[in-house]
Amino acid sequence: MTKEDLDLYEILGVSKDASQNEIKKAYFKLALINHPDKHGEDLKEEQNKMFQDIVFAYSILSDEYKRKSYDTTGQVEGNEFVDSEEYKAQLTAQAIERFKTEYIGSEEEKSDLLRIYTACRGDILRIIDEIFFGDESQIDRYKAIINEAIEEGKVKKYRSFEKNIEEKLQKRRKNIEKEAKEAEEVAKKLGISTVNNEDELVALIRSKNSSKEDKFDSFLSNLEEKYAKPKSKRQKRK
Repeated sequence: MTKEDLDLYEILGVSKDASQNEIKKAYFKLALINHPDKHGEDLKEEQNKMFQDIVFAYSILSDEYKRKSYDTTGQVEGNEFVDSEEYKAQLTAQAIERFKTEYIGSEEEKSDLLRIYTACRGDILRIIDEIFFGDESQIDRYKAIINEAIEEGKVKKYRSFEKNIEEKLQKRRKNIEKEAKEAEEVAKKLGISTVNNEDELVALIRSKNSSKEDKFDSFLSNLEEKYAKPKSKRQKRK
């Protein structure tokens, strides 16, 4: 697919009537997972292109005038693709904290939790690792949400749920040091220096590493973005 053939809505995984909030959430989710600095060198080139497309789509669809023009003509004015290095997202501490605040306790988190619970067949260890910002301190809250859903018949009760929790947690803790080191490296690349936000990145990295395609079905929150200066060019979409 050439740059001119890109469907900006398809790139972000949103419908053509998506609200600005949905577009922002979709962008943050995809930018976070596909940031080139969070992948190995073997995937660097591929991730650069993917990340570039994501940022470009958001830069158009988040602007009311540009989006209307794109919807009407199928063309994009005043922008052109540049090397993704110029488009690297600035995942600031404030952006991550805002993301966490809006996600935890939301209907989206609840929906994700029940979906993951079902997919993991009640394995609490996998639930914590799959859910965004998953943390041992949240186990009681997770259990309350899941048990309520079980009582309401929304999800099935699995034998593994609430079984050998401490043993599973001890196994999980063995990986924390490794993940914390990875988070520290990512934090340095993204300009995040506070310990608390490196801890948040641990949860994000864990979710990214264990996520499958269905992770793209849930939207998260807003991301502050720095753009390269636009250059005049018209591009057609497919």
